[in-house]
Amino acid sequence: MKKMWVIMAMFGMAALVGPAVESPVMPTAYAASSAMSIVPGSGSTPLYGQYPNVGGSDGGRVYWDETSCYSATDGNIATLGCIIFLTSDDGYPGYPGKVRPITVKFKTFKKSGQRHVLLDSAVENNGKDYTDYFLNYDEGFLKSLFWKIAKHTGIASDLD
Repeated sequence: MKKMWVIMAMFGMAALVGPAVESPVMPTAYAASSAMSIVPGSGSTPLYGQYPNVGGSDGGRVYWDETSCYSATDGNIATLGCIIFLTSDDGYPGYPGKVRPITVKFKTFKKSGQRHVLLDSAVENNGKDYTDYFLNYDEGFLKSLFWKIAKHTGIASDLD
């Protein structure tokens, strides 16, 4: 059975609903610190001069590939996603030592007047699953990324 977590979007706030994750998968790029809360962010040097920063932690930064963003609807369910890059802080600004491309996919629907957003998956191109890691260490990053994708793909105005 696949774990899905709900981010309930109410009045501009989000909260994760579900049982605590027992053991997160910690990427080696972030292994240097035990407190790895991932927060929204921007403003640092773009990765390889082209991918904007969208978040980070004490151990590294998260960038996104805007050209990979997509959204699709099927009835009252919308699917959104993109490729993000989880990086380490070693190396040079914009050229980190380690880069992990991760495909992130969200699903969203409205039930009883409330918008529900689910992080469906966060999987590296080699198949390693980072979904639990992102859910366990999220400090507003997932909500921020979801709305960035929604705005970039033009579906945000349809999601109230």
